[in-house]
Amino acid sequence: MLRFGNRSLITQLQTHLTVTLPPGVAVVVANGATVANDTVTWDLGDVTPTQTGERRLAVSITGLGAADPLVRVTRAVLASTTGAARESVTTTLDAAPLGLVLAAVPDPVGRGAALTYSLTVTNHRGVTASDLQLRVPVPPGMAGNLGCQAVSDAGSFPTNCVVGRDVTWNLGQLAMGANRTVQVTFLTGSSGGVPQNGTILPATARLSDAAGGACGPERRRGHELIVFRADRGKRDRRLESRFVQETRA
Repeated sequence: MLRFGNRSLITQLQTHLTVTLPPGVAVVVANGATVANDTVTWDLGDVTPTQTGERRLAVSITGLGAADPLVRVTRAVLASTTGAARESVTTTLDAAPLGLVLAAVPDPVGRGAALTYSLTVTNHRGVTASDLQLRVPVPPGMAGNLGCQAVSDAGSFPTNCVVGRDVTWNLGQLAMGANRTVQVTFLTGSSGGVPQNGTILPATARLSDAAGGACGPERRRGHELIVFRADRGKRDRRLESRFVQETRA
């Protein structure tokens, strides 16, 4: 979130708020901004004396490795025809206690064909993770009794396979450094109407465990990891996030 204001006694004409993103940071939701490579710009128009405001930007982090310093520096400039103000911020990323990778097979998928999602869960903790819960909402266009085809590892489909309701796995414990893969298969176009060629089929997943640790206000609810297009390495380290996977029909 970026807050701005005009402390002068004159109106700042043709004002722009520009954010320069560090390498490895990609825009997910621009909220009205113009995005060009690593530059995000809002056209604020004329900003009158004492006027204040804020703009929000959602991003994802790419290229995280074992040696990553988990620090990103972002710079912002508020400029008009009469003046400019600059600010920078350093963000420290929390190491994710859990890992989640979602892959779709086949990708692309044939129209009206079966689509299988493989989900790999990894415990990055120094101790065993317990009460692991994995959830995948039924994707749009794949609902109904024909839509929910098969689920592995004692997973369960929601009643009547309603879109947005969760396919769930109770994975129990997972040793430190260990991983586990489960699968779920849906039928595309089962909700009526075969998707047009080139249609994007979105899917999401959420992973949580019972541990709270030093997770701030969410510690009683355990850790949850949101990953964006994790097959391409993009990750958002916030808690209670969702994983987004897009498959093209």
